[in-house]
Amino acid sequence: MIEITNNSNQVQDFNIVAENAFCEDINRSKQSLLKQEILNAQKTGPLVTTSISANSTVEFYVKISRQGNTKLSTFNCTSIRAVSVTNTDISNSLIINSFIPDPKNFN
Repeated sequence: MIEITNNSNQVQDFNIVAENAFCEDINRSKQSLLKQEILNAQKTGPLVTTSISANSTVEFYVKISRQGNTKLSTFNCTSIRAVSVTNTDISNSLIINSFIPDPKNFN
């Protein structure tokens, strides 16, 4: 679960954006692209454009998954941020680092 808080004194309409990002200090050949989905707090569907009241918090989930042919023993960095309805960043980025293990190395 991730939370976003509106620290302003105004209602704010926003979207959450999650996308693959370059992992610093990891060779690009050791990185893979993953799929990100933003889910509402109940995990019943996508989080769509949301209004957040002044000094309030909204909870959401990020589901990160891979395709069946994703290279194993690689890393992924996912950048998550809030953007206004005019697509302007309104938050800092949160980076989630993931590792796609090769199961044969964990027997």
